[in-house]
Amino acid sequence: MQGATALTLDAATNLLVQDVMMTPTDLGIDVQSSSSGMIANNTINGGNTGINIDAAFTGTVEHNEIENATVGVAYNASATLSNNTIHSNTTGVTVSVFDESAAFGFVGESASNTIANNQVGVALSNGRITGQIITQNAVGIAGAGIAGHINIENANVIDGNVVGVDMNGIVQRNRFVENITGVLATDELQVVQNIFLNHASVAINVQQVDGVHIVGNTMYEPDADGIRVISSSNGTRIFNNIVWVESGYALYVASDSVNEFASDFNTLHASGDGTVLFWSREYTDLLEFQAEVAGDEMHSIGVSEIDQAWSQP
Repeated sequence: MQGATALTLDAATNLLVQDVMMTPTDLGIDVQSSSSGMIANNTINGGNTGINIDAAFTGTVEHNEIENATVGVAYNASATLSNNTIHSNTTGVTVSVFDESAAFGFVGESASNTIANNQVGVALSNGRITGQIITQNAVGIAGAGIAGHINIENANVIDGNVVGVDMNGIVQRNRFVENITGVLATDELQVVQNIFLNHASVAINVQQVDGVHIVGNTMYEPDADGIRVISSSNGTRIFNNIVWVESGYALYVASDSVNEFASDFNTLHASGDGTVLFWSREYTDLLEFQAEVAGDEMHSIGVSEIDQAWSQP
């Protein structure tokens, strides 16, 4: 199917679109008004938008390949998307739905979609997304809204991106794996109860931003820093995190970023070539830091000369 718009849905019912190759110049499938049916096993190649969902679609959109568009899927209304591969677009998915009953990944019995090899995997515009595999993008999730769910079982898996998340809002209960940078923080970002593993540079980078809250996260980083606070960042709050590094710093705080900084009740563990903390200088012993720098990490636990292993998670 070719043309400016390959297929327009206007109050269609019990529709079946299956095993079709579409090469639009503008829109692949355009859901203009509420429709129902199944859209399955199609290939949509090129155009401005692969699937444009401007009205609710009841049924499933599944096992489609959506590629080489400016936007793979524009998600502006409720739909169940499952097992689609959305790749090699400028932006994989745009999401403008915030209501949890209709947001991306929350509708019906949806399974994960793979959003891969885009410049931006997901762009939120006051949107919400959960339960997706977001991999090998330049930026995994950008924009503003909420990335994640109240339940870790429905986590986004944010894997192998240059930057996993660079967005405003809330990043909650996601799994970050093998990105170069897991989270590049923005002003007043909340990073809550995520899991970070095996990054190349840093799990969470707070750089020249204000009011970031990092709470309840778990990190194991053999080759990267855990949390880095640099470049005149102000008002960073770091509480109740578990951070284990084997090469790099569990927590690095630059001297220009201590204004209104607060951090406590963390587990900061370092083994191998890792270092517990940097605050004006390196600290390999958390007890030494607590003795010298009153106020922060007073209820935290970490490696000390007394016992190198007791803080190991």
